[in-house]
Amino acid sequence: MNCFPIPCVPVMILFTCVMLTGCGSGGDAHETGSLSGVVTVRNAPVSGCDINFFAADTGTGMMATLKDDGSYKIRDQVWTGTYVVYFTPPLPEAVEHSGPGVKASSQDFQKLVPKPYRTESTTPLTAEVKPGRNTFNFERQQ
Repeated sequence: MNCFPIPCVPVMILFTCVMLTGCGSGGDAHETGSLSGVVTVRNAPVSGCDINFFAADTGTGMMATLKDDGSYKIRDQVWTGTYVVYFTPPLPEAVEHSGPGVKASSQDFQKLVPKPYRTESTTPLTAEVKPGRNTFNFERQQ
C-alpha cells in the first residue's frame, strides 16, 4: 500500500519549494548608493586621515582613507539614509607614504580637525545618502 498516492507527489514538491523560498530575507532589502567627494582645509587637500560615515538608526558604518588629492570613494553599496560624518587620525604607515597636500600626521590631525569633528557623537556634519551616486565635499576655511 502506498503512503503517498501519485497525485500527492507534485503537491508535496510544490509545498517544499514554497517553504524553502519563504525562509529568505526578503524583508531586509535596502536601497543603496555610492559615496565620493573631496576634503580640503583652506583650499588644500587633506590626505592620510580617515573619513567615517555612521548611521545610528541602523548601526551601519563606512570608512575611507583620504587620498593625496583629498578625495575619497566608498566602493561598497551604502544603505540610503542619514549618516553623521567624522574624521579619525591616520595610521602611522599611511603618513609615511602620503604624497603632496596637507598631510595629517597625528599631531597635524589635532590642528586640522577640530575636536567636535573627531567622533560620531559630537560631529555637526551629516550626509543624506540617496539611491545612486552621492558626492559629499567637505571644506574647512579656518
